[in-house]
Amino acid sequence: MRVQLIESFSATVNGRALALPGTQAPRILALLAMESGRTVPHERIRSMLWPDRAPATADRQVSNQLSVLRGALRSAGFEGLTTRNRVCVLEGAATDIDLLDADVSTARALARERRFDQALPLLRRCAESIPDEPLGGLAGEAFHAESIRLLSLRNTLRLEIADCLRHAGGHREGAAVAASLFAADRLSGKVARILMDCLLGAGERAKALAVFEEHRTALSELLGIDPDAETADLHLRLLREESGRDGPRAEPTGPVPRELPASPHVFVGREAEIDELSHAMGEVRGTPGVVCLNGPGGMGKSSAAIQLAHREAGGYPDGQVYLDLQGHTPGSAPTAPEDALRSLLRSFGAPVAESADRRELVSLWRTASSAKRALLVFDNVRDSAQVRDLLPGSGECGVIVTSRRMLALPQACAAIRLEPLGPEESARLVGEYLGGERWDEHRESVERIVLACAGMPLALGIAAAECRQAGAGRTADFASRLEAETSRLKALEVDDFAVRASIAMSVAELEGTFGVDSDIVGLFRLLGQFPGTVLSVNAVASGLAVEPGEARTLLDRLVAYELASHDGDRYKVQGLIRAYSAERAPRDWFDEGRPVFVERLAGYYAATMDRAVRTRNPKLNPRSPTTGPGELPAGAVPESFADMSSAASWYGREEENFTALLAMSAPYPRTAPLWAVMALRAGQLHPDYGTSPRAVDRMIDRAASDPRLLDRRQLYAVRTARYMRLLRVGDGGGAAAEVDRYMTEADLDGVERAYCLSQKANGLYFAGRSTEAASVAEEAASLAVAVSSPEAEHYAFMFGSRALEAAGDHAGACRSADRCVDAADRVGQAPFTTDARRSRVFRYVRAGRVEEAAELLAGLGTGREGAPIPGRRERAEHLWAEGEVLRALGRADEAAARFAEAVTLLRRGGVLSDAEYRGLVRESAPEAPFPFSKTL
Repeated sequence: MRVQLIESFSATVNGRALALPGTQAPRILALLAMESGRTVPHERIRSMLWPDRAPATADRQVSNQLSVLRGALRSAGFEGLTTRNRVCVLEGAATDIDLLDADVSTARALARERRFDQALPLLRRCAESIPDEPLGGLAGEAFHAESIRLLSLRNTLRLEIADCLRHAGGHREGAAVAASLFAADRLSGKVARILMDCLLGAGERAKALAVFEEHRTALSELLGIDPDAETADLHLRLLREESGRDGPRAEPTGPVPRELPASPHVFVGREAEIDELSHAMGEVRGTPGVVCLNGPGGMGKSSAAIQLAHREAGGYPDGQVYLDLQGHTPGSAPTAPEDALRSLLRSFGAPVAESADRRELVSLWRTASSAKRALLVFDNVRDSAQVRDLLPGSGECGVIVTSRRMLALPQACAAIRLEPLGPEESARLVGEYLGGERWDEHRESVERIVLACAGMPLALGIAAAECRQAGAGRTADFASRLEAETSRLKALEVDDFAVRASIAMSVAELEGTFGVDSDIVGLFRLLGQFPGTVLSVNAVASGLAVEPGEARTLLDRLVAYELASHDGDRYKVQGLIRAYSAERAPRDWFDEGRPVFVERLAGYYAATMDRAVRTRNPKLNPRSPTTGPGELPAGAVPESFADMSSAASWYGREEENFTALLAMSAPYPRTAPLWAVMALRAGQLHPDYGTSPRAVDRMIDRAASDPRLLDRRQLYAVRTARYMRLLRVGDGGGAAAEVDRYMTEADLDGVERAYCLSQKANGLYFAGRSTEAASVAEEAASLAVAVSSPEAEHYAFMFGSRALEAAGDHAGACRSADRCVDAADRVGQAPFTTDARRSRVFRYVRAGRVEEAAELLAGLGTGREGAPIPGRRERAEHLWAEGEVLRALGRADEAAARFAEAVTLLRRGGVLSDAEYRGLVRESAPEAPFPFSKTL
């Protein structure tokens, strides 16, 4: 579907005009088209239609209009409008505003690349397409705001047209365009500058000075301020120019160096970084424009700098100079600043006495460069001291600096750190080297190679060179060598290019600064032993047995030497740097240090997962077997969580790491008790944090690999984790049998036996054996009462009430639910009290006590996003309860909305499979009870 908005509203579907009745449906479609692909609440549509005061029937009218609109679209063959839960979204619609914005982006990209012959026609067409009254006939705040944006865009485009004309040599035409804008806005410094530049280029120096005076007068009279620094600097330059320089810029005199290396044969990615640096250089006036690229070795800094330099070369008529300062070149000493200064002066034909010292060379260079508009590329800089004296002191030179380290250069107007390429860009880079036919021939092997190179352009280039020379068999063998960490760096060597040598330079600098036996070098040598490539401060502190502050200091030093990088509040180690670190681990460490190191890391993850569970329930009953198995390691430094959201964020980020730790811990049976903790906690976290079931299975297997190492509470934890896993895969009978086996084998006290009976009842319930489940739950409740465990009572009565309801005894189910609430109140903790009350709502509504259920539910808050009900499962269960109450009250549409919200919440949390989700979405009013109680 295409929607026209800029001139006036119209819509077509498959080329045919769409007819909409009335005035409201077109306005709604216009709003949805402007927000295409984004959700629009009904409330926003209502405020658009009735901005002052909406009628009492406004919500119904909005729903009716959306129904009319959806029907008209479907009749035309368009199915892109969906509405649910008082929210709607239009997908698959393109507006003329979208096309305009895309054309503007293209034109600006062409202008940044100095392709003015292509940019100018597109900019003109975009500016001319915007009328004086955009979005004619569409009333409303959203349309008014967009109309203002379009008018502002038109003026901006006209200014960009003038700027492009100036750069392309069309000074007089550019001056005419800029003059019309200046007449309408004498306060804009940017408009004044472009007009002054155009007039100067056209030989109208006096008129350019007059524009400045007019601009300054307007600012003074209307705002009481002076022109901005850039405009004032341009004015000062005009005043200082000699009369002989009036008119267009004189041709360069003396040698004009053209020293840039050829552009890379293959260059992929980095478009955003190059655009940002290009824009920064273009914004600087009257002073040198210095930009910096930094990042680890092999990240493609030199290639990006050369690519940028070739793009900008046309704007620097006095020449382009390239210097490799060899700051990190294996086997070479860094270039001395004095030698670099002599090279610069010779490039521009300046005489240099051999006896000149550094101070004299700096003075000569600053004098020579002050009158130049040249582009200087200083590549492979070691540190700020090496390059500081090479920067021009004045003039309009452009300077591009690359270095592994972040440089302290106050002159820099922009600095960007290059990160590894993403998977798609990495694949594109190798594909460009190989060509389509060879890529298709070796696709499977090449995809493995791309993954092993971890986004490092140097590694990808070396790998591509190897693949070009290899047949299918050799390429597969090369991929296998790269996948093996022990042979990866050896494989990435070709001619004088080697990833290992590139990394070794940074490590040698680290060792030279701090000493080979320093703590920082020791940490680097152990980076390859941590699971995964992203580390938290507390994980490092736990693994090294140091304070978190000391761990952060060490990690920050690695960042300074480009051997790690910041990843939010964590630290990232590039995959090939990690492989180099693994090679450098002390030989005796694997026998003596590694077992202790792995145990410390396992302790960190166990302690943090335990704390994540306690974030949900900070007052776990110490008598409960589900509280936690045994003591956690004293040296562990777990993370702290302000709320469940932060706990969820940590868990999601770290799952890959502690899964990798599983493999690392295989030779060390002493970690089994810690895996018992993690297996239990991962199962308890699953409903909200989406634990991989396979990972939980592996934790269970690792913990149970040698039961002799586990005490009774740890054995109970492993059994409970396995029981929870069986429930999640729908094997209630297997879960009940697991409990039976444990009760037979273990010597249980009364509390533990009460818990086990409750869990058995729950398994029988999910196996469809409701009567048997109710009987076992009654036994569990009697035992819990006898041993005075209100927590165990809570579970027994909750599971028993569900089983009684399933067996058809609704009165008994309600009595059991009441006793569950009483037990939860005696526990006195929010998760118990709210779960018990919500369970009672279900029992009441299904027993026909709808009004009582509705009253009980009202006291529990709301399950919508942002409300104070913690956890995705809790919110989903609450929404389901609301749906059942609303359905019983005859409000079917509202009930269906609640059910849909609950299903969506659980799908996001990974509790529902795709098949379960699709099945439940098709049911607007499911007849089944809340199907996720197995997560309780």
